[in-house]
Amino acid sequence: RHLLVWFPALRSAVTRPANSRRRIPGEEYHTNSNRASSPTLPSYARWPCLKNKQSSEQRLLSHLEKTGELKDTLEVERELSRVREEVEQLQGQLNLLKNKTDLATIILTLQERAGFTPVTTPTFKTQVSRTFDDSWQAFGMFLRFLALFVVAIVPWLCLVAPILGVAWLWKRRRRAGDRR
Repeated sequence: RHLLVWFPALRSAVTRPANSRRRIPGEEYHTNSNRASSPTLPSYARWPCLKNKQSSEQRLLSHLEKTGELKDTLEVERELSRVREEVEQLQGQLNLLKNKTDLATIILTLQERAGFTPVTTPTFKTQVSRTFDDSWQAFGMFLRFLALFVVAIVPWLCLVAPILGVAWLWKRRRRAGDRR
């Protein structure tokens, strides 16, 4: 079973309890540091700011229609240009954040373990049984190692044994010749 969850502002893809110091076997942990944030304003503060700038832009447009003198018109157009730039900048930041948070999803895979029993402290009998089993397995591994050692040494013995035999006979004959 899969559960798909969307979060509007995702800080990290991994959340674990504060007292959790080790990973749970069978669980996967993925982190994602691609954060949807901006250094200037938090996302909840941008929307009212944008609305205020847009209403200010509307007031300046209506004031521009009423001005008659060139000096006033240029001043209003300069202010209108500045406000319009701020509106576009805020709108771009909001669109960027919206696109980033649209991609912030978590997919949880939940599985129920059949026949799960919680871990308990082993009894003395269990500890003795496990120790005996471990010892028996170690003995079996020793015998396997010994058998593999013999298999590995046999080809070398076939090469070295005749040379050592000839050297031993030669030394024996030499000692026998020295005694005479």
